[in-house]
Amino acid sequence: MKASSLAFDHRRACIYSVADNAPTVYSLQFHECGEALIDECAKLTDRPFNLVTISGLHWDEELSPWPADKIISKDDRFTGEADSLLQLLTRRIVPEVEKQMGWQPTARLLSGYSMSGLFALYAAFRTDLFSAIVSASGSLWFPQIVEFAEAQSPSTAVRRAYFSIGDKESRNRHPYMSLTESNTRAIANAMRKKGIETTFELNSGNHFNDTTLREAKGIAWALRP
Repeated sequence: MKASSLAFDHRRACIYSVADNAPTVYSLQFHECGEALIDECAKLTDRPFNLVTISGLHWDEELSPWPADKIISKDDRFTGEADSLLQLLTRRIVPEVEKQMGWQPTARLLSGYSMSGLFALYAAFRTDLFSAIVSASGSLWFPQIVEFAEAQSPSTAVRRAYFSIGDKESRNRHPYMSLTESNTRAIANAMRKKGIETTFELNSGNHFNDTTLREAKGIAWALRP
């Protein structure tokens, strides 16, 4: 497998190339872990795919769909810059990566964990570039995200949506964190009602258990023929 990287200001795109005309997965990551993700996916699917990981993100700022108060801790910085990141992703990162690699993807998938899982969901309503999204243990406790997903229409390009959560993630007295599982289920149901092939998976453990495996499970499901 060929590996290379491109810089986009403070962000780094790591490129793992398999074939020119394979599905391509774009995964937004807190710390770059492309090789580990590929290894986990290989245990779950034999379908070849290219992978592009995007790391070095301003996590709270760039992945939040709209501004929100400090919710989880005093260090929260939910400034609502997801639209700006999405423009960078769709207008620069994806075109430049695919031009450099000479790819003609048969499909594009957008995947994320935690806050980037929230971003993947939001992107489903804001761009036609991806045919599937993976929100693994997504931060779907975020204020007004359920109302947004229920009221808005996702892109007609999106055919599949995967959601998961750990069974201990909502065992929390925090007024937002305690809603994570119910919100995720509600959003999955909303996407299903909108005609998108959708699955919801309840994993064992808290938010920090088996993070790479959880994302790989979503990718393997979304890559099915």
